[in-house]
Amino acid sequence: MATVWLDEDRGMYREWELPQTEVRCAWSVEATTGGWWTQPATEFWGLGFSSTTEGVRVELIGPASHPQRFEMRAGDRAWGVELHAHVFLRMLSKVSFELVQVLPSNSVGFRLGERNYAIPLQHHLGDLIDELVADGVLSTDPIVALALSGRGHQGGRTLRRQVRGVTGLNRQQIAGIERARAAFRLLSEGIGISDVVELVGYSDQAHLTRSLRALAGRTPREILSGR
Repeated sequence: MATVWLDEDRGMYREWELPQTEVRCAWSVEATTGGWWTQPATEFWGLGFSSTTEGVRVELIGPASHPQRFEMRAGDRAWGVELHAHVFLRMLSKVSFELVQVLPSNSVGFRLGERNYAIPLQHHLGDLIDELVADGVLSTDPIVALALSGRGHQGGRTLRRQVRGVTGLNRQQIAGIERARAAFRLLSEGIGISDVVELVGYSDQAHLTRSLRALAGRTPREILSGR
């Protein structure tokens, strides 16, 4: 089940899987009413496309260790992909990456690095990923993938630098974001706060509250009540 991190009463948000191994998920959102939405902390980066009355916009969305707020107007649409944390752009250092970087674009295409690409429809996002991989724009780091999964070698200054260079965050930050996401999902499904504390591994309810407030911008009770 997808984790919805947006205010559902203001629009329709969904996630779905793609067959490309570089992709964590594809997503789309359509705002039914105007308002502010919360983008939580994330260890992923990805590509986002939006269509508004002002035209089409293409963005690289980077990892962030704190939540962000952004505004959408009624009728605005956005779609894109989130990539696994060990997937990176060869021409981009995530260490210096800001949350959003706007790419040069027009109504039909955008420029990434030295190449031009067509803006994909939602059901063609996988085709764009295939093209980026074939062009050598997207790449993966198997050592970092193993380290983040807990199966690989976990120590060493070189590996710590490698993880931060690829993901833009350190492993402690990534683990905290993953745990907050799991807690958010359980609370959204109606699981009680004390049960979530135990299931996800927080030391107590105060620890859970601090984590969700810092990483998702909401408290456990707000998530349980759907606010």
